[in-house]
Amino acid sequence: RDGFFKPFNPYPKHPAVVFLEDKIAYSPWRFIGAKDVIAPHTGALWGLEDFRTNDAITSSRYKYYSLQFLYLSNIHHLKINKRPSGRPDIYVSNTFSFDEQDYSAVLHRFFDMANIRYIVTEEPLPKNKSIELVFQEEGLSVYENKSVLPRAYLVGKMVLANNFSEAIQVVNEPSYDYKKNVIIDGDYPLMAGLLLDEAVF
Repeated sequence: RDGFFKPFNPYPKHPAVVFLEDKIAYSPWRFIGAKDVIAPHTGALWGLEDFRTNDAITSSRYKYYSLQFLYLSNIHHLKINKRPSGRPDIYVSNTFSFDEQDYSAVLHRFFDMANIRYIVTEEPLPKNKSIELVFQEEGLSVYENKSVLPRAYLVGKMVLANNFSEAIQVVNEPSYDYKKNVIIDGDYPLMAGLLLDEAVF
């Protein structure tokens, strides 16, 4: 209700939200909006998982790696402390975002790994064979990521890295096949006896 006690809906649904509800509500797929398209956190009202949502408990590694590709929207507080191992402690009290003109093959790789199936924008994205415009109405466009990875999947090869920083370098190499490999960083005695070409389950 407003100040005059007249009923109103403070969160009206854009047609793009209705489309996303039909496709991925309460499912293991994520979406992301460019800039502040569909305000971060509001997706939870409709059962939609927005990658930009800043959960109360989120891995610092997850946030640090995301910052390699996305920028921070409405910065309030950012603090990064490097540990001797190269693993960061990172504290962020705001959300991630990106601009349409920043979309590239490198950013698309990140969207694949981040389980982002739908991308909502105000401006058109550059052409890419792995995305398809599937909805457009009232100023918003929805693209489907055709090469997105599921939330969990099996791989056939393990790649060892000495520390977190080295793992970041390896996964960002264009030649790294993120669909078939997993990176293990640090000292993991239980993994030491495994051959690199063996399947890891």
